[in-house]
Amino acid sequence: MVADLIGVPEDLRPRFTQAAELLVRGMDPPGLIDPGTRERIARARVRLAGDIGAALRRPSGSGILRTLAQDADGRPARAETVATCAQLVAAGYETTVGLIANGTHALLRHPDQLAWLAAAGHSEQACAVAAEELLRFDPPIQLAPRCALSDAEIAGTSVPRGTLVLVLLGAANRDPRVFPDPHRLRLDRQPRHLAFGLGGHYCLGAALARLEATAVLRHLLPRRPRRTDHPVSYSPARVARSVQSLRVRLDPDGRRPDAARLARVTSPA
Repeated sequence: MVADLIGVPEDLRPRFTQAAELLVRGMDPPGLIDPGTRERIARARVRLAGDIGAALRRPSGSGILRTLAQDADGRPARAETVATCAQLVAAGYETTVGLIANGTHALLRHPDQLAWLAAAGHSEQACAVAAEELLRFDPPIQLAPRCALSDAEIAGTSVPRGTLVLVLLGAANRDPRVFPDPHRLRLDRQPRHLAFGLGGHYCLGAALARLEATAVLRHLLPRRPRRTDHPVSYSPARVARSVQSLRVRLDPDGRRPDAARLARVTSPA
């Protein structure tokens, strides 16, 4: 979906998706990234910049990439175009992978809520409401760096102007003063969460992420997803939280509960 919006050529898409995971890993504070991973992230950025540059030089194309390229006169504008597209790849792909995978895992661990959603007929409205609670319960972005624009005091702690502050979005989404029984998944909650941020830093792709999550739920539920005994693994990233490997048992077509197969929901390796 993101590749279509950006206008990534088909032959470059595998490299774009491989780069996305590393770019999201690069969002972590530098002290939490080992030297070997930092080197891989740097190489991924160089490769992605080269691929975007190659795509810009192609005579035909579509999407945001082509629109930006038409106004990318000179090296500074071209560099900005490459940086914008790299940000869209990182923020628009891997985070949605996290939303879908984390949400699926949460539903499997709460069969009562999965049954509630199935009883609602997996309608678009019910799935859209469920997506909001899944975003609150296990958001794909757990923390966000912010810079204090003025001197402030937070919970008795002085925060001078210019101080870098890490906002714990995942913790805020489970604030008991805002959400009753915050550690419980309740798909009918309709929360006002912070999974997409707030104010001027609100996620640009929030509407698309909601649309994708709703569509996935509507297609997944008729196939009666069930847990398996296979272990679940998570990405090592700290800022972004995403299930990396999750095996789910599904009915082949949603009408034959007697037959099932294993499917794997993964983020790119």
